[in-house]
Amino acid sequence: MRLRDWPLFLKILSLFILVLGGFVVFISAYYLPFFRDTLLEEKKGGSQLMVDLAVSAAGSYLNREKSGDLTTAEARQAALRTLDGLTYGDGEYFFVMDLNGVILSHPDEGLRNRNMTGTKDASGKAFFQEMVDGAKKDGSGTVDYMWPKPGETKPVPKITAYRVIPEWGWIVATGVWVEDVDRLASQLATRVWLSTGIGAAGMALVVFLFTFVITRPIQKFLKQSKTLVAGDLTVDIKTERRDETGQMIHAVGAVVGKLTGVIDRVIPVAVRIDDSIGVLKTAVDRTVAGTEKQADRAGQISAAAEEMTQTVSDLARTSSSSASLSREAMQTALTGRQYAEQASTGVGKVNEAAGILVERIEQMNRSAKEISEVVGLIRGIAEQTNLIALNASIEASRAGHAGSRFSVIAEEVRKLARNAGDATGDVSRIVQSLQGDMSEIRQSVAAVNENLGSASGAIHSADSTLDRIVGNFKDVDHNISQIASAIEELSITSNDVAQNIAETMNISGDIEQMARKVKDEFNHLVEVAEDLRGSTVGIKTKVTESMILDLARTDHRLFIDKIEACMRGENDLQPEGITDHTQCRFGKWYFSDGQKKCGHLPVFKEIDTPHSLVHKYGREAVALYRSGRLEEARSVYIQAEDQSQEIIGLLEKLKAVYQTEC
Repeated sequence: MRLRDWPLFLKILSLFILVLGGFVVFISAYYLPFFRDTLLEEKKGGSQLMVDLAVSAAGSYLNREKSGDLTTAEARQAALRTLDGLTYGDGEYFFVMDLNGVILSHPDEGLRNRNMTGTKDASGKAFFQEMVDGAKKDGSGTVDYMWPKPGETKPVPKITAYRVIPEWGWIVATGVWVEDVDRLASQLATRVWLSTGIGAAGMALVVFLFTFVITRPIQKFLKQSKTLVAGDLTVDIKTERRDETGQMIHAVGAVVGKLTGVIDRVIPVAVRIDDSIGVLKTAVDRTVAGTEKQADRAGQISAAAEEMTQTVSDLARTSSSSASLSREAMQTALTGRQYAEQASTGVGKVNEAAGILVERIEQMNRSAKEISEVVGLIRGIAEQTNLIALNASIEASRAGHAGSRFSVIAEEVRKLARNAGDATGDVSRIVQSLQGDMSEIRQSVAAVNENLGSASGAIHSADSTLDRIVGNFKDVDHNISQIASAIEELSITSNDVAQNIAETMNISGDIEQMARKVKDEFNHLVEVAEDLRGSTVGIKTKVTESMILDLARTDHRLFIDKIEACMRGENDLQPEGITDHTQCRFGKWYFSDGQKKCGHLPVFKEIDTPHSLVHKYGREAVALYRSGRLEEARSVYIQAEDQSQEIIGLLEKLKAVYQTEC
């Protein structure tokens, strides 16, 4: 684990141990050795001072020798006696030897008058010779060696300071036992380590207290932070501290408060978005269905327009044939009139002309019947055209602005159809009149056959009748020409109608594409709304029961929409992805806090059954769809949708009752 990942308590403890360890190293490696060396130097300095005092004491006798008060022997003897009696400290003494290493004075009488230059300590060091050499060279100094204390045989470390009296050739020396220095150093070390231990214990207590004071609110805040990470924003993040830790906790608490406020505002917005999505979904579905229906109707109108165009073409051909027959009949009538004029020349020719006239009259009668049939056909076409134009006008008005032009065209077609119907009425009346004339001609011919005597009168009557027939046929020919013109105009109009219908179909196609695009965008909006809802699933805030019920309505709408999308093949929802009704967000609230707060309300108890069914049917519908049983899946989905609508109604009712009674 890296140092930065250590707990704060461990970091502080490690810092304390590091500082304490450094302090211990400093004491053991520097302070105590330095103290021992200082004591040793003090001992050496003290010993040198004692030697100087002893030399000064002996010097007084040297001065008396120089002044003549004492002889050299007397002065030396007096000086030795004085030095033999000098002691200091804890039994420390002085000894004197000459520059040859012979002991002149020493508490141990066994060493007096002995040459000690060959004497070595336990380590083999000839320390007396070293003192002699140092005295000769420097006049003073110190030497360390191993030597037993008086009355003991075990050698111990000792340091001896010496100074030479050149006039007498003496070396005055005194030594101190190093174990005294070690004892003092040990005593000091004991006191230092005891003080260090007590201080370390006190510092450890202080560090622990400070660490506790620092880490306790941080640990509490860390625990609260983990609760926040789990999505529970109801945790109360407060502290009375005013230091950096307190400021940090206050800042996080403020952020959580603001975040809670934002989420509390987002939840009602999400509910309103879901309500709006429900309305939009209905509108979009209706729009798409309407555009599809409009496209189908536009196709039907286009087919009807093509049929009308074909009918108009047939009508034009029929009217052309009728015009030919009418002109032929008029020519026949003219011929009959010529025959009538020639009838006066001979009765025989009258009979022949009468036979021809009867035949022509029969032909005219057939032509008149054909004209009547054509006129009836034209009237039917005109009525059908009028009906089609009326339907087209109605559909155009439903199409709104895009069908306004088509509506005008359809109205014009209807007017032309009405005019065509009126014209066929006139033609029908003329044909009826023609048929009446034919009947009179037949009667006249019969009269001619019965009585040749009255042939002249009949001829005159026939001539007069033929004149009327010619006039009538001229009228018929004129009316047929008008019908042909009207049919030609109707043909042009029908072509315009067909073109406008094609444009309308293109516009309908564009509208349908736009509607489908709107539906795709709406489905994306549904996904966004579901993501927004999902982002609040794991977050626990101080929401009211009203907000929970609103969220439940949203959840069930989106639940049904998700299943419907599965029915359309727009997602990969699986049956195992649908939880039990006790495990959804509303179910968890229903069987916990909901029971405590609303369990006494009858409407609350009514929700459980449809709630369990909507989950059951939803899971079954998806399973059936995934197994390819589409019709059964659709049927079960409808049941789930019905149960969801019942739940939404009960939730709204529960919300109203809860706000009133609770």
